[in-house]
Amino acid sequence: MSDKVLSNQEHIERAAKLIEDIQFAMISSVDSDGKLTSCPMTTQGFEEFSGSIWFIGSKSSGLVHSLKLNPAVNLSYSDNSSKNYVSVSGSAALVEDAQKLEQMWSPFYQAYFDSPADPDIQLIQITAHSLEYWISNNVFVNIYEMGKALATGDKADLGERHKIDLV
Repeated sequence: MSDKVLSNQEHIERAAKLIEDIQFAMISSVDSDGKLTSCPMTTQGFEEFSGSIWFIGSKSSGLVHSLKLNPAVNLSYSDNSSKNYVSVSGSAALVEDAQKLEQMWSPFYQAYFDSPADPDIQLIQITAHSLEYWISNNVFVNIYEMGKALATGDKADLGERHKIDLV
């Protein structure tokens, strides 16, 4: 682990790289009963983090119905192999933009929609308000750190955690 102090922009770039590598997010939103719900989604339109993260969803989905009532969301990204994690808090906008959809469309979506012209397609733009990320040491270092903590009574150093406010 480096002792170098990173700027907010460098932290944002590190978190963006983690998101890009993880690809799948759990989107948590509040449903019409006021309960938190989550669903998995594939991150789209993520060339360079500009404060927005894009998804393609279905207008008839529970997620889209929830976002119409309450745009507050949290995105959770988890890489089980490296034990790295990202949490993004923000707000969702339901967007109609045929050009953006064309940019994001891939044959993968034909399993869900007839074509990019399918009227059920809903672009979801998440504007990030804050993000938090954790970068873990490798498993052997973590085992050593936990053993050392048990032996000395000190806290284990299991990696890095950073929180960045964007607004």
